Amino acid sequence: MSSRAVVAVAVAVIVLALAVAFWLIPSVQESRRPELQRAWIGIEVEGSGVAVIGRIQVAPDQSFRLHAIAEAVDADGGTVFYTEAPAIRFDPAWEREVGAAEIRPWDRPEVAKVAWLTVEGSPSYVELSGGETLERFQLAEFSHPEWGRSWAADGSIETRRDEQLDLDTEEGLGFGTQHYQVWVELFADEGTLVAAQRFKSPGGEDLMAAPGRFPAVVASLPGVLAPPTRVFGLTQVEPPENAAAGQIERLAELQEKGVIFTRLLLLRDILSAAGKRPGALQWDFVDLLGNTSFGERVRAGDLLQVGARWVVLLADRGEQGVLDPADLCLDFERGAAVRALSAAFDVEEVEWSPLAER
Repeated sequence: MSSRAVVAVAVAVIVLALAVAFWLIPSVQESRRPELQRAWIGIEVEGSGVAVIGRIQVAPDQSFRLHAIAEAVDADGGTVFYTEAPAIRFDPAWEREVGAAEIRPWDRPEVAKVAWLTVEGSPSYVELSGGETLERFQLAEFSHPEWGRSWAADGSIETRRDEQLDLDTEEGLGFGTQHYQVWVELFADEGTLVAAQRFKSPGGEDLMAAPGRFPAVVASLPGVLAPPTRVFGLTQVEPPENAAAGQIERLAELQEKGVIFTRLLLLRDILSAAGKRPGALQWDFVDLLGNTSFGERVRAGDLLQVGARWVVLLADRGEQGVLDPADLCLDFERGAAVRALSAAFDVEEVEWSPLAER
């Protein structure tokens, strides 16, 4: 074979090898690409630099960010977390740790879009009959397209239920409990309308099964106002008068985990926060006609009562410095609500028990 023929054969072999390589490389790359497993949602409190997968406590109106996290396993069995979060920490109950080397931004050819949801109880008030369990209480998932489709979004504890705001105001409460879910959806390209794959973080069933480690934000006012303000956003579930012990125990467990609340157990928590026992409460009569000092005598956090209905005094909104019908209270009559005293009591005189620190 002539030298020219040898060169021609060599060139042909090289070209064929390159063609085979170019054909195989995408397949090899695809086989080596981490395989997506599931989605998580992380919560980064302002200034913390860490997205926590679990339940966190914030101050009222403190800002926080929600981060979508897609977990994958690479060809070597290692874990990869796709996210824009600077760092990730699982709630200790998960018994998982995430190293900085496991976190990376989305760098795959698919277009990833995020759907944000809140997980909320429905309806807002449930009254159980004798022997009835919690079938009528459901956890619904509400979509929030107004939060965008990016990997991170500004968080909010506002609920989809507007019946909590019985006020002539458009302002949010700034306190309460909210649970979150995220969907990570994969599309072939920007023009594709139907997702090829969808990965969901834990939802309603998971919240009922393991509420303590479910992604949630709890914002409450300090002191004696902490128990009544953190239940906003939760469904009120009331047992019957002849409730079985097991029924009460289950409600107490769910209230302790921040899923529902009942008036009686909430009152117990309020008194405990104030260091009071029910039988040791001191009661006096005060009027709502502007004759009682708000700030010196009565204070935010005190109990007001008429008959079986009780409320927690919240804020001086009427004539400044005195107790009057325009002042605000936390009311738990068929769901948690902020109301003016005039909406809770149609009387001029109420019973008052001091709970706030003096």
